[in-house]
Amino acid sequence: MAKRQSQPWLKQHGNGIWYVHHSGGKRESLGETDAKEAEIAFGRWLSLKNQIETLESMPLMTEILKVYQDQRVYGEREDGTPFVFDRNRVDVIIKHGLEFFRGVRVNEIDNACIKKYSASRRAGKVGKKAGPGTIRKELGCFSAACNWMVKNAEPTSIRMSPSLVPPFNVMKPASPPAKDRVIYEDEMDKMLLDARKQRELRKLGRLPRIERFLWMAFETGARGRVIEQLPWSQINFEQRMIDFQPKGRAKTKKRNPKVPISNALMPILEQAYAERRSDWYMDSKASLRSAFQSFCDRWGYEDVTKHTLRHSFITQKVMAGVPLTEVAATVGDHVQTIIDNYLHLAPEHLMDAVNARLSEPKRDSDFVTDLVG
Repeated sequence: MAKRQSQPWLKQHGNGIWYVHHSGGKRESLGETDAKEAEIAFGRWLSLKNQIETLESMPLMTEILKVYQDQRVYGEREDGTPFVFDRNRVDVIIKHGLEFFRGVRVNEIDNACIKKYSASRRAGKVGKKAGPGTIRKELGCFSAACNWMVKNAEPTSIRMSPSLVPPFNVMKPASPPAKDRVIYEDEMDKMLLDARKQRELRKLGRLPRIERFLWMAFETGARGRVIEQLPWSQINFEQRMIDFQPKGRAKTKKRNPKVPISNALMPILEQAYAERRSDWYMDSKASLRSAFQSFCDRWGYEDVTKHTLRHSFITQKVMAGVPLTEVAATVGDHVQTIIDNYLHLAPEHLMDAVNARLSEPKRDSDFVTDLVG
């Protein structure tokens, strides 16, 4: 009889997925079918196993972040869908945390320590210089990592007391004021023209990612990350419909609706489809953030982010008199959200409300008649 291996080992099963087999006949899926990716995932698994075996009751913040990264960021639900889709973004946040909190135990993180982290991020001493909005998100991520260590970390023996969670949420910077930067039709046309000029200057023989992104954002108002992760299989040319809801992903409060393909967008999609190199509308699911910022810097578009395009889409539809319920349905927002943020752009809706009556309004002469009679 063959002797059972004492050390964990990798094995690919009939379903094509690689598993870690370890003591007691246990196995854990790595969720990978590629051998190279499986080796990388196996390395993370071994690293986490070693951390868990040495984890103390008063853990280092770096240990908490690594457990959170492995179990939550790279973890999966029972149906096989990932907990976190934008893993690269969270990886960057965790990288900053690992750099700053090296050697710091969780009970040592107080208000002063968190203030120092925020100052380091603002000054660019940890990562690139960051604004209050970014720092706010990062502290929220650190808080989530600690809460995972309290409620969900496995094995249960490594979970820590809720009393040890540092006051990350309390020390978050105030939310930055919303930028009211809007791109109107003239500037929108100029951006598309500049994207075309850039393509011609670089002598590209097909629509580049930046041009595809601008057209899709301007014509649908979809969220930037959703466009970046849109597969061709969810663009139905026959029915002229785009389904922005990622397949297999649980629906969240950020709804991603089905949106009709506009007359202006259709020829762009047809061209992009004819030039396709992969299963993805944007060629890959990689973030466009750096390329988008470079494009805006080069052509002189100030205070413009990917979200500005969505905000501009909603603004223009509301100003054009499109019913707020239809705008909300198109962009996947709640009607109340559209009312709270955009109703002031459509004063005619309020005018209709104050003028609405069940009968014709009385004139001055009518009131005189009533008094005399």
